[in-house]
Amino acid sequence: SAFSVGDIVLVKESGAYECRPISAITTNTSITLAFALDNGAPASAVVVAQVTMYYPDTTNAISFSAEHNMGEAAIKQKVTGLRSTSGTIENWSVGQLPSMNFGLQGTNITRLDEDALYAPDFTADGLPPVTLSACVWLGGTKLAYTEASLNIENTVNYVKDACDSTGIVSSRITDQVTSFSFNPYLQDNSVAETWDKFNNNTDCSVFGYAYNPTTTAGEFEEIVAFWLPQAKITASPVADVDGIVAESVEVKAHKSSGNDSVFLGFI
Repeated sequence: SAFSVGDIVLVKESGAYECRPISAITTNTSITLAFALDNGAPASAVVVAQVTMYYPDTTNAISFSAEHNMGEAAIKQKVTGLRSTSGTIENWSVGQLPSMNFGLQGTNITRLDEDALYAPDFTADGLPPVTLSACVWLGGTKLAYTEASLNIENTVNYVKDACDSTGIVSSRITDQVTSFSFNPYLQDNSVAETWDKFNNNTDCSVFGYAYNPTTTAGEFEEIVAFWLPQAKITASPVADVDGIVAESVEVKAHKSSGNDSVFLGFI
């Protein structure tokens, strides 16, 4: 199979594109989506788009180096032993351009009088999606909201050695916490989707994506998607969104088997 459980796929039904995560696979036969498509079952032999997936792998996480060119002058900083300490999706709110920001932590830094080795080239980059038609599903149920955020935090600890000239031999990621927050409007006829899950400590999933529409109605591209298969609601206080009652829902992801606390897809 070209796909794995946890992958987020784009089902390219003509005029009715939708994204969903994969919950199960029958080798060379079929994939099972985590929950139903809004437009129902697709046509036979519908095309499923290729996807680039990322997921946390703290066991095999690599360290890397980077250089920071100080303007156009021939001064740069070199940092070695870098590891990612955080990754956050921010500005995911109505009509805005979401961004993803990373925090890094290294073992050594130097500043040198050297020319830059690389010239950035952004010509092949896609456009960021606008947060419109950017739906979020909690436990497979679509909820109306105005803003959301995703936060992945790594704890980096150092392997120290008094015999080493710097005192630090290497680093390790020893813990990871993934959390999600959003503000769904408080439903006037049910407490099952948020409060009951919080009050009963019930597992739930979180899925969402944003995209840019194409010139064909109902079809889109340049997709950013996230999938938290297993999570608990840790807080659900009442909030106010421009005079309308909402909830400030906080969710913490956890692993079931392996590295499956959070999946990020780019299509």
